[in-house]
Amino acid sequence: KDEIPDFARPLLGEDAAIVERALDGKWVPAKELETLNDKRMKNGQPFLVIPYKEYLEEKEHLSVMRKQAKADFLYLRHLMYSYLNDEDLESEDKRQELVDQVSASRPSQEQKEELAKGLGKWFADYVMDNGYWIDDSPIVFKQMIMQAFPPINREGDNLTADNLEQVAVNYTRVLNKYLDEHDVEGATKAFAGRFVVD
Repeated sequence: KDEIPDFARPLLGEDAAIVERALDGKWVPAKELETLNDKRMKNGQPFLVIPYKEYLEEKEHLSVMRKQAKADFLYLRHLMYSYLNDEDLESEDKRQELVDQVSASRPSQEQKEELAKGLGKWFADYVMDNGYWIDDSPIVFKQMIMQAFPPINREGDNLTADNLEQVAVNYTRVLNKYLDEHDVEGATKAFAGRFVVD
């Protein structure tokens, strides 16, 4: 029997129930995942790699996922603030040490490609199920994606001691955008009261 790789199982000292929940595609608060992965990183171990579930498996839980997202976004913003205010990270050597630890724990290129396939399939299934015609205009969809996901690192996913601070600032801006969005309210024109909601 093949041994399950470290990135896909609980490691010694970890809460197996939390790891299994995450691997099963169930929500684990970002704070708990960050704590788990931070410990793995400091021990030179791979981050937990959580596969994307099929959209249809999660469809009935989207409104709950939206509610859970706020707590995760708030926590991640707090985490970015802590990096930006960490006096140790003013030292290039300390930034490089952090970048080296992150790089050593990140998934392999093959794992990232597998995750990309899962994300792409989930996204396509979601938009089609929610009334978008993906055959309408590829350019419009690309524009929408770029609007929703502005660049946070012009060097792709290559984190360096030099770009670490700017990546944290840019990611914080994205989180702020999502945290500051409000539901459409007070519409008085033709479509008032006809917005699709869960």
